[in-house]
Amino acid sequence: MTRRATPAPSSACASTTAALRGYTPITELARARSTERFGVKGLLGPYRPELDADLADAPRYIAGIRDLFQQAGLAGWQDDLALLETQLDEYRAWLRADMLPRARPDNLLPGEVYSEQLRNYGVRATPEQLIADALYSYQLIGSQMDALARTIAEQRRWDDKSLLGMIRRLRRGADTAGPGAHRIPTAPCRG
Repeated sequence: MTRRATPAPSSACASTTAALRGYTPITELARARSTERFGVKGLLGPYRPELDADLADAPRYIAGIRDLFQQAGLAGWQDDLALLETQLDEYRAWLRADMLPRARPDNLLPGEVYSEQLRNYGVRATPEQLIADALYSYQLIGSQMDALARTIAEQRRWDDKSLLGMIRRLRRGADTAGPGAHRIPTAPCRG
């Protein structure tokens, strides 16, 4: 069995930081790619909470990279990693200065983008079809619950035959005595 040649972790770190001749730091490539798209009309910025989370998580990831190199017992990676850490710190500062102002506060997507994401997850229906199906199902379940509430109220000879009235009566528990009556817990429902 032949062993596949892979670059040593320290040389991978060096190529990422452009410490090796002929490489551009990945942080510069990311910044350039983003900056060239800033002028595109209608292009959405990143979702602010996700960007905030990524910025907050970055120091932990950087520390994790350092830990992995230390655990590997390799030598000669310290300078390259120090350069990468500096570049990542500069990139995070750029994200705060230039990307955060372009971030959007909500995660709503344009209809075309949302439809495409649904298709990528294997959903064949359009958002409009999904909404119509959900509304129909909601109304159907509500009607079934109303019918069940009326049936229970009639069996127990309650005046209020509404769904809300039945739920209130059942939650009180004390006045539901009768065949098959059970006390319903009063803990709030989790949604």
